Amino acid sequence: MASQGLTSEQLDEHINTDTFASALNIASLHKSFGNVPILKNLNLSVPSGHVYGFLGRNGAGKSTTIRTIMGITQPDKGKVYVFGQDVSRSLLCRQQIGYVAQEQNFYGWMTAKRLGEFVAGFYPNWDAKTFQQLLGRLDVPFKQKVGTFSTGMKAKLALALAVSHHPRMLLLDEPTAGMDPFARREFIEIIRDEKITGGRTTIFSSHFINEVEMVASRVGVIESGQMYFDGSLAELHEAVLCFVSPMCSGIEDQVALTFSDVEILKQYQRDNDYYVFVRAPELQSLDLPASTWKPQKLSLEDILFAMNGKSAL
Repeated sequence: MASQGLTSEQLDEHINTDTFASALNIASLHKSFGNVPILKNLNLSVPSGHVYGFLGRNGAGKSTTIRTIMGITQPDKGKVYVFGQDVSRSLLCRQQIGYVAQEQNFYGWMTAKRLGEFVAGFYPNWDAKTFQQLLGRLDVPFKQKVGTFSTGMKAKLALALAVSHHPRMLLLDEPTAGMDPFARREFIEIIRDEKITGGRTTIFSSHFINEVEMVASRVGVIESGQMYFDGSLAELHEAVLCFVSPMCSGIEDQVALTFSDVEILKQYQRDNDYYVFVRAPELQSLDLPASTWKPQKLSLEDILFAMNGKSAL
């Protein structure tokens, strides 16, 4: 189920206490651009040390949420705390975050080496050796002007910059967009290494669902500016079930009768079969005629497809 989060008042009570174990807490976050609401009472809590996969279709609010965590976008209402600190009030808090944006706007005349020296001035914990090692592993030219880099090469440079000041949290907003499959895989392996060796909290937004499955220990699904699901990958796989029946006359009436006590997420005909997706926790009282409706194994992509377009909880 979707995380209910903590209210702003409850968050304030937890600040600077030993019981505040979450790396990220978001309470009642609202953000509109003009008359268009993007985030609508968003609540989210991410435990320390986890790689958190952030999923949702274009326009669901993923990037706006990440930019708000980073302090780039200011919310209309609500609070964001990173390691117990209000991001709107603490520069030190933002120095603990490594950020890889969707699009990189580097100074094109700088080399990667010069850019690293420039960024180092903003971070007391900057590690030039780590930066150089990461550039080598990611095949990023050290002395070539950044303006000549491809989109994928810029994204890899951004990752090296984000990790090299040893942040406690990484925010990765669609980081592999523009990379070829080999570069994407290498990027994912780097994230895996950091997860194991550093215990670093990572929030990873991606359109590549298989990437999230490879690295994430927890997953959040955002839909229409609200959290629709927040839990482990195992819980997500158990959140939706699919049943298939051969097409027959009056199938829609049969569906309405059979699944009357549960929430139907999607239903459609494909070839000679009829598919019904339902919310799994509500199935306890459901008595299915076994000879008619057969359970169908779902991929994570199938589950997200079923959730797509539903209102948040």
